[in-house]
This record gives sequence, structure tokens and C-alpha cells, in this order.
Amino acid sequence: MKQQGGQQRELIALVADDDIRATIVSILRRPESLGIRPIDVDWSDVPVHPGHDPGCLLRSHEILRAFQHEYAHALVVLDHHGCGQETEPPLILEKRIEDHLQLSGWEGRCAAVVIEPELEAWIWSDSPHVERCLGWVGRQASLRKWLEEKNLWPRRAPKPSDPETALRATLFEVRKTASAKTYQDLSACVSLVHCSDRAFIRFKTILQNWFPPNKK
Repeated sequence: MKQQGGQQRELIALVADDDIRATIVSILRRPESLGIRPIDVDWSDVPVHPGHDPGCLLRSHEILRAFQHEYAHALVVLDHHGCGQETEPPLILEKRIEDHLQLSGWEGRCAAVVIEPELEAWIWSDSPHVERCLGWVGRQASLRKWLEEKNLWPRRAPKPSDPETALRATLFEVRKTASAKTYQDLSACVSLVHCSDRAFIRFKTILQNWFPPNKK
């Protein structure tokens, strides 16, 4: 995360775990799908907080203070589930994180995204790419149909009621192990246009405000 040629890097994204890290890096490599201009972000610009979700919630500003001159913008991304303050709404927690960042030197160029309940809410859709990435191709029943029969995806609902449990059940069924690579592959192929998740829409809006698309 060193400056290159004395110039500021564009974005540092402090995240709660390796799965979120892989997802963020993969998504940022799809600028057109996000509706932003291409930005120069690599793995070193997306560090994982050693305190994971609670650490991101309570102490992001302590880590990011050291990078306020190296980066133009700072983003914090964590899960609501497991953060230790689940009784508080995500909007309140986001504001709390941002207030700490503002006071630590990031005024006007920082944001926080608290995913409710957790990251898996971003990756579920009816896209056939999801089945392919999860190894479901060639089975008689569609993945959605199978999850409905397991009472893991309510009929007519846009996503499973418990996204993480649905993902773990699917991976167990296809004899695959969940890893950061799984999230990276899913994030590289699922549609970013129709995702209606509040936190994801917020994530996109933040990036669009910071990095608007280049005029043609």
C-alpha cells in the first residue's frame, strides 16, 4: 500500500475478512457494471482488519488514520451479523464509523457499508452463472428449485431467507469447500445491475459519487 511515484492511490477499502476482500477486489474489476470509471485498486489496497467485524466497527479509524495522505478515499465494509452490535440498525453503525473516520482526518472522503445480515446477501440471484460457479450445472433440478424444496429459498422471494445457510448447504451438496476464491468467482460473474440489496446499492452509489464514469 505504498504510494507510487509520490501520487495518491485512489481507494483503500478496509474489510472484515478474506471473503469480503475477495468480493470487493473482484467487483472493483468490473467498473462498467458498477457504473464507474476504471480505478487502480489491487489486493494490497484492500486490507483485512485483524479484529474482523467488531474491529471494523469500533477501530477502523485507528488503522486508516495512517493512510490518510496516501489515499484519496477510504471505505470500510463489514457484516452486520457478527459485529457485536446487531441490535443497532446498519445505518446507525455506518454513521458511527464514518463519524470516527471524519474526525481522524478523512473528512469528506470516507464511507462505511454494513452488510445485512452478511456478505452472502450480495451473491444470490437467478443467474445461471451462480449455478456454474457453485458447480450445480447438469443436475435435474435448478439450484433455486432445490433450495425451495429445502425451505431455504421462499417462493417468489428475490433471495434465500438465510443467504449464508443456503450457500453452505449448496456447497455441501456439490462437495465443495467455501473459500475466498468461491466469493471471488461469484463476484466476477453475477449481475451487479439488478441487485436490490440495500448495502450493495449504497456501495455502488458511494463509488459512483467518488469515481463517476468518464465522459465519452
